[in-house]
Amino acid sequence: MNVRLTPEQKIKILNSDDLYLIMQNVLLRENKIGRGKEHLWVVCLNAENRILNIELVGLGSNISVSATPTSIYQLAVHKSAVSIIIVHNHPTGNLRPSDEDKKFTRHMMKVSQVLRVKLHDHIIISEEDYYSFADMGLMKELAHALPEEYLDGQVEKMEDDLAKLVEDRNRLEMARGFKKEGVDPRIISNVTGVSVSVIEGL
Repeated sequence: MNVRLTPEQKIKILNSDDLYLIMQNVLLRENKIGRGKEHLWVVCLNAENRILNIELVGLGSNISVSATPTSIYQLAVHKSAVSIIIVHNHPTGNLRPSDEDKKFTRHMMKVSQVLRVKLHDHIIISEEDYYSFADMGLMKELAHALPEEYLDGQVEKMEDDLAKLVEDRNRLEMARGFKKEGVDPRIISNVTGVSVSVIEGL
């Protein structure tokens, strides 16, 4: 579900404080019952680290939430994101990353290498504060935290999905190139298989 943002909120992200102020506002829009559940958002960024969009990709219980790397990166590819930031909330207020949080982040980092869409950070938020994996050095630590055999096995399970995402990304890049050259969207659609409506939004 797309999170509606004002033009002022589609800012260039300079640090985790910038993003937290926006995500805190997004979280506080939820009613009290909604805030008692874990949410998982994906923030898509362009090459200048400016927010393209924020999407809610998972809604869980009071202690967990999940989403597949495929669904997250499919969104990133279709939004032509150069990088993404994962954000989820801990309703308990305890911002310490769980082992599952760390494992999921490492898995996402591995997939990001395949798709060339950088995972910039993973931020855990509450109504009052936040924890940034990047600021705390956890992104670098996780790069070596799990055996490559484990990660390769996880990625292999998603080979078909990843291949389709790579193909989608390549078709979108081709369509974008044709559009810049002024080619008619209908012709671009016939050549690339990308719909005219998507081409018009590139």
